[in-house]
Amino acid sequence: FKREVERAIYTTVLQLNKNILRDKVEGAIISFASKKSSLKETLKERLKEEVLNAYSVAENIYASCKKYRYSKEKAKRIILKTLSSYRFLGGKGFIFVSSLQGRMLLYPENKKLEGKNLWNWKDENGKFVIREFKATVMFSPNKEGFVNYKLGGERIAFVKLFEPLKLIIGGEVSYEDFKRFVKQVLEREKEFTNLLLIDCEKLSGLESKVSLLVSCEDAQKLKSGAYLSDLDTLYYVKYVAPWNWIMGSYIKKSKLVQQSIVVKNDVLPKVDLVLKVSSVGIGVIFAISLLILGYLFGELAKALIDLKKSHRELETLNREMFIMAYTDDLTGLSNHKKFIE
Repeated sequence: FKREVERAIYTTVLQLNKNILRDKVEGAIISFASKKSSLKETLKERLKEEVLNAYSVAENIYASCKKYRYSKEKAKRIILKTLSSYRFLGGKGFIFVSSLQGRMLLYPENKKLEGKNLWNWKDENGKFVIREFKATVMFSPNKEGFVNYKLGGERIAFVKLFEPLKLIIGGEVSYEDFKRFVKQVLEREKEFTNLLLIDCEKLSGLESKVSLLVSCEDAQKLKSGAYLSDLDTLYYVKYVAPWNWIMGSYIKKSKLVQQSIVVKNDVLPKVDLVLKVSSVGIGVIFAISLLILGYLFGELAKALIDLKKSHRELETLNREMFIMAYTDDLTGLSNHKKFIE
């Protein structure tokens, strides 16, 4: 009888943790689906912030040059040299500078374009990109704005007019940069939530042990989610088609055993007590057996509820630690550490 109770305890703990793994992955997918548009806006704000920072650098340099009576041409050379090393978003974002007439003065991503007149340069949809830049800085509020275009994929730029030298200062990121940005957010969160991630476009990001169980070639089979296991770990994985990612969560089997032991140590002494009392006679055992089972499984249910509650509290605490690590206590905004990353 005790063995049956032990088996029931482990089976229940296993099913509870399976549900937790599934809910964690499904919750992450729903969360990122809902965050997709907001993250894109966050990326645009980040792009705008970087361009405005570069603009401030140019303003300060120009003011200093003017103070020492340097020529405008010399001030422009100093500005271009300074901004040439400006990078953001892990080095993928960069600052470019062009004249209002279309001559590209600074374009770190492709140095061959520097010095060339790109007034008639079209993107893959036939849009005159430089002309669009000029129209934006000349006719938009604050002489600045966003421009979307397509060049080897979707791209977005933020441009602003630097009036003292009649220059367009801008920054650019691609949709791929956006996907990398989202992945970075998820990478930071997974440190606290036992999340796994594999990018099937790059075939990277997943631990080698798990990669033996999961293949991007079979990703379509994982659209509804699946439980997998090896010798020491239980996984739940699911394919996220819009991102071409496989997301998963895991728990060590040793932890399942530990959780079962905690519940067992709480329940089995009560089983022994009830069995001793019931040993008076077979009739008594039969009469109270249903009560025993009801009581035992009630105790088991309470223990499992406490276990699940503890898990949720730990997960909430982990998320709060993550937020605290990247948030300024006074303003509630992203702190310097997050800005540097």
